[in-house]
Amino acid sequence: MTTIIADSTQETSAHERVDRVAEAKKQDDAQATEKARCALNNLGVTYRIVAMAGDQPVIILDSAFELPCALQREVIPLADASFAKLFELLVSTPLQTGIRAFLQGRFDELRAQTKAVAKDVDRPWQSTVQSSQAAVKEEGEARAATLKTMQESDGSQNGTQTKT
Repeated sequence: MTTIIADSTQETSAHERVDRVAEAKKQDDAQATEKARCALNNLGVTYRIVAMAGDQPVIILDSAFELPCALQREVIPLADASFAKLFELLVSTPLQTGIRAFLQGRFDELRAQTKAVAKDVDRPWQSTVQSSQAAVKEEGEARAATLKTMQESDGSQNGTQTKT
């Protein structure tokens, strides 16, 4: 008898497994049906935005996003509220960030060029000032040496006159 009980238990568990598989398939079918029904009610947004600087593209945004079931009556208020946030997150913010990064890079580039030009302009002026300063210093040293020589010669003439 134990074998028969085991066989009936195996039969029951096999039937239970078949039932569970059938139930899971029904659920999957129901979900697939809901997804297909929902897909007809999706709101899709596809966009391509190109920001240009002259003839060069600065940033290219080429993407899409979808609001699932957005056209269903009960979901419309949520879709309306969500759209603005999604648009800001997926379109506005990346566009602003890309353009700001480009403009900052351009500003840094122009500032570096201005500094380079300023250095080139400053260099002749600086060299003129430096050469003038060197000439004044040499002239001052020459005058000091001449003055010292004159003082020494005056001192030696005075010393000779007092001795005699």
